[in-house]
Amino acid sequence: MTGFIDIYAKLIIAVVSFIAPLMVYLLSVYSDGIVIVRENAAEELKTIKKILAAQIAESEQFNSQQIKDSTDALKKAEKQSRRRTNLLNPKRQIYRVFITLFTALLFVMFYMLSKDPFICPYNHYISVLLISVSFLCFMYGMYILRQIAWTSIETKEDIGRKAKANVNQEVISPAVQ
Repeated sequence: MTGFIDIYAKLIIAVVSFIAPLMVYLLSVYSDGIVIVRENAAEELKTIKKILAAQIAESEQFNSQQIKDSTDALKKAEKQSRRRTNLLNPKRQIYRVFITLFTALLFVMFYMLSKDPFICPYNHYISVLLISVSFLCFMYGMYILRQIAWTSIETKEDIGRKAKANVNQEVISPAVQ
C-alpha cells in the first residue's frame, strides 16, 4: 500500500508541476477567445429574444407557459455564456486547479503523518478517510483540467471559424466593388 501512496503522491506532484501550468498557459493564449465567447453569447441572446418576440406576436394572447419557457431559455443561455467566460479566465482557473490539487497533496501528507506512531496512534478509519478525500480532490482537479481543455479546444475552433469568415468576407468584398 505504501508503494501505491508514493506513486499517487508523485502523480499529484507531476500534475501540479507540469500539466496544470500547461493548461493555464493555453488559456492565456486564447485571450481573443473571451471576446469571441461574449460576442457569440450576445448574438445568441438577441436571436432568442427575436424568436420569442415573433412567437408572442403570432399568438395574440399571452400564454404563461410560453413566457416561462422564454425566461428559462434566456436564463440557460446566460448561464452557459457565464460558464464559458469563467472557464476562459486564467486567474480563476489557476485558483481552482491549484487549490484542488494542493489539497489532494495535503491530504496525502496527512495520511503519511497519520501512519507515524510518534504523531498519533494509528487509526485505520482516519487513514482511509484521508486517502479517500485526497483521491476525490485529485479526481475533481482532473475534472477541472478536462473542462479547461475542452473549453480551450472549443475556443480555438471558434477563433478558426471567425478567421475563416473574415477571410471569406475580404475575398468577397473586392469582387462586389
